[in-house]
This record gives sequence, C-alpha cells and structure tokens, in this order.
Amino acid sequence: MNDNKLISVIALAATLMIGGARAEEPPKIQLYDVVFTKFEDSKIQAIKAVREMSALGLKDAKDLVESAPKTVREGVTKEEGDAAIKALEAVKCKAELQPSKMTKLERYEAVLKSFDAAKKDQTLFTIKNNTGLSEEAVTKLMAAPPGTIKKGLTKAEADRLKASLTAINAEVEVKESGK
Repeated sequence: MNDNKLISVIALAATLMIGGARAEEPPKIQLYDVVFTKFEDSKIQAIKAVREMSALGLKDAKDLVESAPKTVREGVTKEEGDAAIKALEAVKCKAELQPSKMTKLERYEAVLKSFDAAKKDQTLFTIKNNTGLSEEAVTKLMAAPPGTIKKGLTKAEADRLKASLTAINAEVEVKESGK
C-alpha cells in the first residue's frame, strides 16, 4: 500500500471514529403548550382544575384563571395536552393546544431535602396546596426527608414549587426525572 492510500485510510478511519463518538441527539418531537382561555361556569372549579395540572399555588392559579388566556402547562406531549384540555372541559373551561417553543421533552421532580421544623405547618400547607397531595401523604413525606414531592413537572413548574418552599426555609432539589 502506498503512502497516499495509507493516509487516506487513516483519515477515513479517524473520521468514522469521530462521527461514531458523537452522542446521538434524541429525536425532536412536537411539544405543545396548554393555553387556558376562559371559564364558563365556576371560577372555583376552574382554579381547582388549574392547580391539579400544574404546580401553581392558590393565588397563582386564581391569577391565571382571571387573566386568561394564559399558558397552564408547557412543553407537553399531545396526549398530555389532550388530557389537560379534557380535565378543563369537564369543569366547563376552554383551553387550546398551541405548538410549544420547547423541542425536548424534559420532566423534572422536586425533592424535599429538609425543612425548618419551626415552619412545619406552613411547609405542609405549601406542599399540599401546590401539589394536590393529601395531608396524610404530605405528613408521610415530611416524616423522613429526602422524599419526592412531585414528579413529571416541567422545569418552570418544578422551579415554582421550589421557590414557594425555599421562601419558607425548606431545602428542595429539582432534578431531571425519567418521566
């Protein structure tokens, strides 16, 4: 084999190795935002429905319902979006799916690492009101931290939940989850 062919073979092998070493990007999927547009009957039921599908507290959910149209869920799959719309329609609300700016399906979980014992009741109330968990479930979670508060959140939802708990001296970790 002459030198030119040897160099060509080495260059080709190097190119293939470099190309093979690159991590494959996950396929891009179409994600959607669920936009709450209006409520037709009970504002209270609308607020409850918004809170159940997001990590919003009572005040934020009320503000969202009153200032529609607003995004209630972002970066969800078509199936998740359709389920959210169905839940809103069940309480006589209107919502629509719009293409999301997000291109990667990312899900996060909020993990309670610790909390201020002097603010135990406030921590319980905040978790309960931001997640829809029962008082019993929150009490069990708080009995032996660390524990997962909620999974399947978007980054914005997880960060809002963390901020509401950090404000009362709880330590919360937001991390990517498998679902």
